[in-house]
Amino acid sequence: MSETTVTPASVDPKFKPSDLVTFRGYQQGAIGFLLYGTATGAVYFVVAPLFAAMLPDVKWSLGVVSTALLIRGLLSIPVAPLTGWLVARYGVRPIVMIGTVFTALFTALTGTVSNPVEFGFIFGVALSVADSFMGFIPATTVVHKWFMSKRGVVMGLVNSGAGFGGLIFAPLMSVLVGNFGWRHALYVLAAIILVLGIPSIWLKRGPREVGQWVDGVEGRVIPEHGRAD
Repeated sequence: MSETTVTPASVDPKFKPSDLVTFRGYQQGAIGFLLYGTATGAVYFVVAPLFAAMLPDVKWSLGVVSTALLIRGLLSIPVAPLTGWLVARYGVRPIVMIGTVFTALFTALTGTVSNPVEFGFIFGVALSVADSFMGFIPATTVVHKWFMSKRGVVMGLVNSGAGFGGLIFAPLMSVLVGNFGWRHALYVLAAIILVLGIPSIWLKRGPREVGQWVDGVEGRVIPEHGRAD
């Protein structure tokens, strides 16, 4: 049985514009950018316009929403490693698709809350967990599966999706709240999340699934754990 020749990571392939079309890694990175931007922008950057319209209506104290945000922060401690384990076990695509559906669902359900307990559970707990399944860890996993020599550059571009999401969703939420009210704005936002999550169906486990190699360099693979490249 012949052994596959592994191209060393020290060989830095020269980027060509045509690579954006021929190498699927860049397309996978673009999907990661979109999903990370949606997960961050539609869940975290909408908080200010949402709360500004919601609090005068429901007559809750600022402490209620502050507690929900605190819960989110604390949940990130156990949820992040759980997300990493699920992605490693089942792959990026199913985890992101599940995260997208439930992020949209809990965003819509936030628009139905009638008391602080419901708000804390849906917005503070459930939405935070669902959002982690479509955000940072899946996006960075995509980059690690497809790139080595250009990993830093592509990772930076994908991570910039968070800022781009904030740039888009913060003013968008203000417009939605102004036109539909905060409850219906959340319903519309949920539909937007669901639509923007559709490209997740094209996520792949790695280059070999589509007959390509890491970085688009023939013979290059990610070294096994414990082996020097």
